Order: sequence, then C-alpha cells, then structure tokens
Amino acid sequence: MDTASIWLYGKEKVFHKNEFEKIINASEFSLDKDFKYQLICGTCSSPATFVRHKDGRKYFRHPKRSTNALKERDKNCEKRSQNTSRKSIKTHNQILEQTTLRDYSDNFKRIYASINNWNEDELQSTIDDAKHISVLKLFKYLETLYDVQLSKLKEKFPDKFDEGYKLNQLSFKDKYHFYYKEHKGMNEATQLNQRVDFPTKIAILDLIKPQNCIISRLAEIKYLYDINSPRLSWRSDEYKKVYLIEHNQQLEELPILMNMLSHEKSEEMLQWLIYSYLATWFQIKEKQKENEAYLEDYERTDNSVNEYTKLKYFLGGLFFLSYKKSNRDLIENWENKYKIFKKNFVEILDQQPYYCVCFVPQVLSEILSRHKLEQWYKAIEEVKLKKVEHEKTKSGFIYVAVNNDVYRDGNGFDDRTKIGETKKIEKRKEDYKTYSADGYLFMKTWFVKNRFKAEKIVKNELKKFKKEDGAGEEWFVLSVEETLLKVEKVIKKYVEKEGYFQDDYYKNAGKGFN
Repeated sequence: MDTASIWLYGKEKVFHKNEFEKIINASEFSLDKDFKYQLICGTCSSPATFVRHKDGRKYFRHPKRSTNALKERDKNCEKRSQNTSRKSIKTHNQILEQTTLRDYSDNFKRIYASINNWNEDELQSTIDDAKHISVLKLFKYLETLYDVQLSKLKEKFPDKFDEGYKLNQLSFKDKYHFYYKEHKGMNEATQLNQRVDFPTKIAILDLIKPQNCIISRLAEIKYLYDINSPRLSWRSDEYKKVYLIEHNQQLEELPILMNMLSHEKSEEMLQWLIYSYLATWFQIKEKQKENEAYLEDYERTDNSVNEYTKLKYFLGGLFFLSYKKSNRDLIENWENKYKIFKKNFVEILDQQPYYCVCFVPQVLSEILSRHKLEQWYKAIEEVKLKKVEHEKTKSGFIYVAVNNDVYRDGNGFDDRTKIGETKKIEKRKEDYKTYSADGYLFMKTWFVKNRFKAEKIVKNELKKFKKEDGAGEEWFVLSVEETLLKVEKVIKKYVEKEGYFQDDYYKNAGKGFN
C-alpha cells in the first residue's frame, strides 16, 4: 500500500510511504503492539507495517493472511491506497489540524486541567488566583522590562540583530535546521570547555521573535535524541521507539499553539497558564526539599543550578506567596522568603537581559513540549466526554468546497467554488450529500473563533465574484486556486485582529485579599 494511518487517541494522521520514510529510519516498522500509537490501513483499519527493501522498494503492508477472503479484501485496500493522491492526504490532514485547533481554542483551560488531573474547584482556583492584582503586577513588571531591555540589546549589538532579522526570514524548515546546527555546535563547544559568548545566534533569533523558542526547544531535543544524551529521560522504551513520529507531529502542531497563546488577545490565557505552571512547579520543588537527598539550592551563587531554573523557582515562589494566606502558612517565615525571592528574581533579570524578553516564551515552550501529544489528545477526548464542548460558542470553520464532479472524472468545471461556515465539518459533508449526488470536496478549512463574523467578512471581500443567477450566497465564480489564495489572505487578517481563544466564560475573580 502507498498510504497508511497513525491513530492516536481519536486523531488519524495519514502518511504517504515516502513521507513516512523520512520520519522512520527502519527497514521494517510496526506500531500495532501499542494501543496508544497504531499504524493501520486507512481503509480496513487492520494493523499495518512499513517495509523498505534493499532494492529501494517501500510500502505499507497488511499482516500475512491465511484465507482467500482476507487476501482479496487486502487487495482492494491496496488498490484504493494507490489511488489516493498526495493532495487528498494533505487536505485530510489539514482539516484534522484545524479541528484540533478548535478544541484547544474552546476548551484550553479544561484540557490543561485534565492533563494535570485537576478537579473543577482546583481549576477555578487557578483562574481566580491568576487574575489577582498582586499576580498581575508581577506580569506587568516583566512586560515593562521587555521593551527596555530589547531596545538596549538592539543598540548594543546592531550587526548581530541585522543578521538575526535575515535569519528570521528563513522558512520554518530551514529555521529548524539552523537551530539544530547551532545547538549541536554549542553542545560540542561546551564539551571542549570552550567559551560561548552572549548573544549567540540562537539568542538573537529568539529575541527577534520569541515564538521561535518552541522551534529552538524541539530542535535541541531532537539533537539530544540523535546523540542519545543522558540529559533526556524517557518514560518508557516504547515511547523512545516512537519518538520520531511524536517529534514530527509536535513540529506541525506546537508552533501553531505557541502562536495562538502568544497573540496579543491571548494575554489572559497566557498569564493563567504561566501562573498555574510555575506556582505548581514551585510547590513540587518545595516538597522535594523535604527529602534529605535533595541537592538543588536555588539561592547558591555558583552554577550548580542554571539561571533559567532559578528564575522559574523564584517567580513560582512569588506567585505562590502573592496573596493567599493558606499558601503563606505552608512556608516558614514566608515574608522573609518573599523578599529574598523578589530580590534574587530582579538581580538575575538585571544580569540576564535575554530572559527579560524570552523568559515567558521559554516557559511556554517548556509547558507545551513537556507533555506528549498523546496526553493533549487524551485530555481533549476526556473534556468532550464530560460534554464540556463548544456548543455554546460561535467558533467553527470557514471552508472552500467544490462539487465532487470537478475532480471525479475530470469533466467538471473548476470555475466556481462554494464558501461557507460550519460548526462541524463531518456533519456538513453529510448534509451536502443530500443536495448533490456527487457530494462536495472540502478543499481547505480554517478554524475561527467566530464563524459567523469571519464568513461575513470573507464574503464581503469577495462579493464582486459572487455567482448570481439564483445560486445563493455561497457560490463564487473563481477557480479553486484563486479562491484559496483570496480566502487565506482575508482569514489571516481576521485572525491577526481577533485572536484565537474564546472570551473567558468562567466566573470573574474577586480582587480582595485573603
């Protein structure tokens, strides 16, 4: 077979044999023994194995069958697989990606709470706490440092920033390979006890666009994986085995989620996530200190603990002790501790201007990458099972579709396209079969936080192309290629203005002190 699917907690990603070979460097590879990751035939859902021969042939295959009936069924699957185009695979995976983004947008807090096994009260507590004035002041302090230090660094290293702006124009793929090469060079220099001066090319690229931090982190993890570094700890040999597939999916999904959370209209969501993570992380470290074998001392001035980890500890402590009496009662001499945390936090930021700009993006990258995609997907499914879904929101999809006869036999006319909105793509596909015997092909979909508003804007921008003669409001006299380019441009502007996440529908937090 030319194609097969990887099934992971309800998410089916389709791979062509050539694309799969780029990820898995093995002569024979199967995922049928792990219920979390399954490599299957996209038609009959039976286990599949990827095979690459020494003579260059490569394909997916079914298990060896003993009965003629099963053998005949497998042949039919293989025929269908060979007729599946790369274009249809790309369209399927793009729709899957947009559907996942909608899940994150509508229920991100509940999804993250599910990953951490928080109950409803614990989730609401973090939401309330993150909105308290004492917590917001700490974020405001970081925000103030951001602009000041970035301006100073640009003034001090103009040539390096000029080079960085050029590097930032690289494609995503080239930028990833650049980070990989730089991390390799820095690691080798460290091994040889060679000095690495600030600012490195990595630091400059992060400073120019902090969202690059997630690409840098994933590239570094991949390098450490390639050299089998002891710095990486694997939860199981099974996960290490499938990490390359995981890494490939992370590269596609996590930078998008990083951009969503970094949008200016996602500020409340981002602050809640950083607060929740660091306050929880601080509590875990405090409990570890009760163990006599615990060695980390965040207040030491040597290099036994790196500056980034110290900043996490001190800001986590400031969050934890910010206003709650119940938290303060857990820390002996908390007032003195709070002063020490604040002093150390400020001093490190004074000495490390990079973190004035990139500390929050670095923490965000850590949060997103520390959980396997399997955990994110599982949490999405758990939230859905609890019926905490997106029925009450206006989120959904803008789509471009054509009547299936255009591509079915080559006799259709690619001169008209349908643009519309829907809450659920699969349901809309089924609905359209009622109106057309051929059905419709969805050429592309875009997730938006308000499908009604986005549809109105798109159609208004394209109104001069609208098909008249009683064809309704959704048909436009444009080829598929023209439509995709025009709609993409309008949606991009809409997202830049409106953002990704729904307005918070949780109760407002109080502003008083406990």
